[in-house]
Amino acid sequence: MMSINDDSILLFEYFTASGEKDKCIISEAEALIFSLLDDLKDYNVTVVLNESYKEIIEDYDNVTPIFINEDIISWLEKNAASFKKAIFIAAENNNSLYNITKILEENNVKIYNSSSEACYNSSDKFVSYELLYNIVPQPRTFKLKIDKVGYWKRALENLYKKWHAEKPLDDLKLIIKPLVGVDCENIKIINGIDDLDYSLEKIFLPGSRVIVQEFIEGTDISVSLLCDGSTAIPISLNKQIIDLTGDKGTYLGGQIPFESKFKDLAFKTAIKAVESIDGLKGFVGVDLVISNDEKDIEDVYVLEINSRFTTPYAGLKKIANINIGSSIIDLIDKNVDIKDLNEKIDLNGKIDLVQAEAVADLIEANSRNAAKAASRSLTGEFSNKVNVLNEALINLRVVVDFENNEVKNIEVDFAYLPMWSNNEALPKVLTELIENICPIDEIDAVGISMTAELVDAYDTKKDGVLDVVKKCEETFECPTAYVGIDGMLSKEEIEKTPLKAAAANWIATAQIATLISDNCIFIDTGSTTTDIIPIKDGKECAIGRSDFERLATGELVYTGTLRTNLASFLDKVQLHGKEYRVASELFAQTADVYTVLDLITLDDYVCDTFDGESKSKKSCMKRIARVLCADLDSLMEDDVVELAKFTHQKQVEQIADALKQVSETQNLDLIVTTGLGKDILDKKAAEFLGLEVKSMDTILTDEECVVAPAVGTAVMMNKFLN
Repeated sequence: MMSINDDSILLFEYFTASGEKDKCIISEAEALIFSLLDDLKDYNVTVVLNESYKEIIEDYDNVTPIFINEDIISWLEKNAASFKKAIFIAAENNNSLYNITKILEENNVKIYNSSSEACYNSSDKFVSYELLYNIVPQPRTFKLKIDKVGYWKRALENLYKKWHAEKPLDDLKLIIKPLVGVDCENIKIINGIDDLDYSLEKIFLPGSRVIVQEFIEGTDISVSLLCDGSTAIPISLNKQIIDLTGDKGTYLGGQIPFESKFKDLAFKTAIKAVESIDGLKGFVGVDLVISNDEKDIEDVYVLEINSRFTTPYAGLKKIANINIGSSIIDLIDKNVDIKDLNEKIDLNGKIDLVQAEAVADLIEANSRNAAKAASRSLTGEFSNKVNVLNEALINLRVVVDFENNEVKNIEVDFAYLPMWSNNEALPKVLTELIENICPIDEIDAVGISMTAELVDAYDTKKDGVLDVVKKCEETFECPTAYVGIDGMLSKEEIEKTPLKAAAANWIATAQIATLISDNCIFIDTGSTTTDIIPIKDGKECAIGRSDFERLATGELVYTGTLRTNLASFLDKVQLHGKEYRVASELFAQTADVYTVLDLITLDDYVCDTFDGESKSKKSCMKRIARVLCADLDSLMEDDVVELAKFTHQKQVEQIADALKQVSETQNLDLIVTTGLGKDILDKKAAEFLGLEVKSMDTILTDEECVVAPAVGTAVMMNKFLN
């Protein structure tokens, strides 16, 4: 057990502790955590951060840092008992807010945040709706399950007709969103009865629970409050700028404070809502809307309650005359009366919030930006930028800069997109990915390799290829070309022979293998599949050309580091000296195994879990136990670890079997590894066979190895252009 000062307050923010890499998310997260750190300079603080923050945190004399390389929930499960007090920042994603709070409560940690019960009651939008029913004005709300049979379609139609009949003279619009969600993620606006196109199945997976709400046209606002557990006081009224186009709402920023003739009413309504839910404490936000319809029954409606620090806190830190973070500690420790505090609150000036406001604007330390600038200066002036879109299942995007036909810089980004359920979102995702790194008009060309043509959204592989091509051509104005089994192909060539581009990403991967050796077997295990590519005299020499053929030659194994169902390669497992047959269900996947064994991080676990629950180590253990029709009441955690180790070895042997076939056929004994599974699976498979192993990480970073097909596509595209 670690030794911690009894007076120290444990402080962390979910994304900065867990190592989130998404630029929009992490910038906002940094703004919040460093604002709170500044507020607590008079306290002994133990802050948990990802290892990447070592240089920045040195500026805080009162802080004892703990640097981790795992998700914060897993870390808390092991270490929470070492602390007496905690204050933290987290969102509702994957029930993280509730799970964290529950872990701290179970370890008797005093928290300066809302209780787990309050988090649950606020996060579940229908539960909070029912708790506040007839207490504060709310839009009409209904809960719905997206069932596989499609009964939800009739229910939605009947609901629309019922609500419209209640107000027949008014136009009725509906908004549909997840039961538990954050930042307007995954929404659908229904503009009228003719707009009931039932496209929800492309947004929400079967089994998802959603809420259907009457859409109130008006001004989106929020109220930031402090609460001592029973009494709430308002700090500010904030304007929210929200874009509700497409199937995802986007918070674009806001204004603090916001002046409105409905300010007092909004304050009164927010206070009543917060005080009606037991256990809300600390910083709390209430989202509301001011109705534009003067004929409406109410002027202000409550949309949802956020039992947590919200984005306005970073702005209020600048303009509030009180120390908000310190005030929270004093309130809950009963060192200050909330009514006295209410009389002191004043805001000096206004501030416009831009989404994910840069932390550099909030803290003086600039070491991060300096380092970033220094890194960019090493790359010089680039003559050509090639954007590479690779794999539409888990979109791996690379921007590669060339100078004199040599790679000078590689920028990598990721976006998870389940093409089987939401292929219509591909153009939007591609655009957002590029804009995360550089303006889209700075891209000179786009090279594309694909593996998504086989998903259930398409009747045939041909349909899949042509749809991906169509969406890419509509998205990009610059020159585009596609990786095919015979090299780069134009749109016109693809349209004539679409199957030449089907699952051809391994062709691109082979392009960089020769940087290691002209005679080798290049093995690349990603999230879902393993490519085993023979190379002789500097050229790819695979026997199979299509996936169908390569499954027979050993050059393709449908097994991966993340998304592979354990039952697909396990028949029996050994435990306690006995053999157990496994349950052939979608209980656990390989990502669960490698999370339990600490072989991947939370950042690596980009796919959905089979049960829709958390990606914490404990949740992964629960899923693995189910493979034996068990749970953590009947199996010890050490048993689950043993199961994970056994499973790992069986997947290694599965890959080794195919690798042996290719090695013996081609008479090659040097193995070059890349991809997410290069060390976890590929290296071990080669060593299992007694073959020589080299890793692509000698010339690429680990991050670049994961997207090796995309790097290879960039090389092919650059040659194609020149």
